[in-house]
Amino acid sequence: VLAFIVILLFLKNFRISLILSLVIPLSLLVTFIVLHLQGITLNIMTLGGMALGIGLILDNGIIVSESIARDAQKNLPGEQPVISGTTKVGRAIVGATLTTIAIFFPIIYVRGYASILFRNQAAALIYMLLISLYAALTLLPAAIHSFVTNKKTRRANPVVMSNPEANVSTGRLRLSLLKSVFGRGLGEEAAKPAHFMKSFLGYISWGFDRLYQGTERNYHVLLERVLDHKVVACLAALGLFGLTLLIYASLPRQYWPVVPARSIELSLTVPTSMPYSQLRGELTTTTRRLLALQEVDHILARIIDPREAITGAVESATQTAGLYHLNLILLLHQKTDAGEIFRTKLQERITLPTTHLTISPAGQLQQEFLSRDRKNFIVHLSGENPGVLAAMAEQVTAFLHTLSGPENISTESGGTIPTLSLQPDAWSLRRHGVSPGFLANLLGQQTQPLQMGDWHNGARKTPVFLLWETPESKGLEHLLSYPTGIHPFSPALSQLVRVESRQSVADIVRVNRKRVLSVQSDVPAHRLSGAVKDFQTWATGHTTAGVEMTMAGESRRIARSFSELGMAFLLAVVLVYLILAAQFESFIHPLNIILTVPMGLVGAILGLFLFQQSINIIALIGIVMLIGIGVNDAIIKVDYINYLRTQEGLALRAAILRASAEKFRPVMMTSLTTIMAMLPMLMGFGGGAFNTPLAATIIGGLVFTTVLTLIFTPVLYEVFDRLHGRGD
Repeated sequence: VLAFIVILLFLKNFRISLILSLVIPLSLLVTFIVLHLQGITLNIMTLGGMALGIGLILDNGIIVSESIARDAQKNLPGEQPVISGTTKVGRAIVGATLTTIAIFFPIIYVRGYASILFRNQAAALIYMLLISLYAALTLLPAAIHSFVTNKKTRRANPVVMSNPEANVSTGRLRLSLLKSVFGRGLGEEAAKPAHFMKSFLGYISWGFDRLYQGTERNYHVLLERVLDHKVVACLAALGLFGLTLLIYASLPRQYWPVVPARSIELSLTVPTSMPYSQLRGELTTTTRRLLALQEVDHILARIIDPREAITGAVESATQTAGLYHLNLILLLHQKTDAGEIFRTKLQERITLPTTHLTISPAGQLQQEFLSRDRKNFIVHLSGENPGVLAAMAEQVTAFLHTLSGPENISTESGGTIPTLSLQPDAWSLRRHGVSPGFLANLLGQQTQPLQMGDWHNGARKTPVFLLWETPESKGLEHLLSYPTGIHPFSPALSQLVRVESRQSVADIVRVNRKRVLSVQSDVPAHRLSGAVKDFQTWATGHTTAGVEMTMAGESRRIARSFSELGMAFLLAVVLVYLILAAQFESFIHPLNIILTVPMGLVGAILGLFLFQQSINIIALIGIVMLIGIGVNDAIIKVDYINYLRTQEGLALRAAILRASAEKFRPVMMTSLTTIMAMLPMLMGFGGGAFNTPLAATIIGGLVFTTVLTLIFTPVLYEVFDRLHGRGD
């Protein structure tokens, strides 16, 4: 709808605006069919790609219709305006579409979750662009010839798009719009400003015309001045680029964008030495304290006993022995990003003696992918000597405590827990005739649940366990006093075993066949990149023989994804340059076009800064996409300058000024339609806030690439042409 409004305001013709907008449902319909045949589902990524494609698929149609309108003013006979106008820009829009498609290939081959997410989005965008290219070169010219460029239409409204060089009054433009929308029965009196201003639609059109005409007039004056002072303009652009680099350095870095959620998950661990009844009481107290927060609506709590994993009572058997695992899901009244202030409130209300606590928004897409990584800062210490690893882990933990960002620091694997070891006494077993196997079964019955069967409630099956009196309920002495048989003189367990207290390794984790001890921590998103840099600097000066320190988790993914997307960015630039070199049969003109990329980066970074977004995987993919999207207008403009010089014989400066005047309107239209199509995504519609960084980078980048196309592309064209020895 927003894209249609932009087209209608520019064209002042409801019929041609409707024809152009019909490309959107046609492209969507064919794309849905192709995606279904390929087995690609509709999700927030594919729908996000289609939202971006809605603005891009109109670009080709706008360029073709504007070219046809120019040739229609020459009063060519029959269908010649349609054929001539389409042929004139056909090569340019094919090149622009191919450059946009080409930038998706490096993204597809990026490893990790980025490739998984954006492969389907790239497929949806590519299909929509190919369909729109076909429609712009075939269906759109045929529709314009059939429904617009007939004799009646030519007499009433001789041009499809108003000519910037023609002296058309604002009142006539308003009359054309009214007649197009409401029919031809309106009189001239209805088009007078005094009467027309009473209409809300007319007021918007009148205000837009005033704004557009003033912008166009000032643009031509500015362009001539910039062409006469190229050095000053280039220095100003370099200064803006340098300022943007400073802003880029201040932006936070994280793998996924922060997406507000309606629920928050708390993961806690409590030692099993705590009696279960006391654990339930403390959990109830904690739950009541959390419910006292005005943000919390409901709480879902679950306790996992690690001993149940042996019997299959829980889904996962990887829970750490000796620790209860508690999961609390807080359902909130409204969405929140679980910022530091809210996290502090939650921690203050937890009364349980936790050994580990993780607070993370639940239900996010990144949590579905990364559910096993509850902390975003992980350091792996690998080696074969457990004592050396433990000593190094203490040093890493001590250093992390000196930083302002990390919190909830813990040793996640390879740590030790207090345990009681019951060692059988061989002489006592032989004396009382008790076998070691019988003793082991008896201890198992006393310490582990015994499955008695299943309770069936319709299609749902629930296992039933018999819980014996455990040491947690009556203590270790009660367990040791338990008789080993039904005979009154049967020995107690204490007569058959020796009790030893020791520290045992909770679990052993290996990575690449090396024993690993992990130190993990929660770091706020805006401090994660700084914490990684500080740790890497510290680690270079604290190496230990036999210990290898590596980053893991989100901190490692940030470094790897940024590196891979940097290579994808360079590869996309090379692909676009090669396509342009083949199209223009020159190495100079593609260089002029590709220089729009730095200004696109300026806009993307400023867009992230203004909309308070971080540098993340979504934003980086938006920057790579911007390479193919941002150069489209420059391709159209450079191609038309070449046409004016080769086909009409204009001089260098004259061709630049004329091309700038005639392509000002289509450049503004293509940019505004894409920006308007991305606005809902920027505001959080269609995938929530997950795609907001993508929209921020593309909108900000398009704003600046449009300025560069209108101002600096003519300047660079003249500079390169004169340096190449072809200037007039």
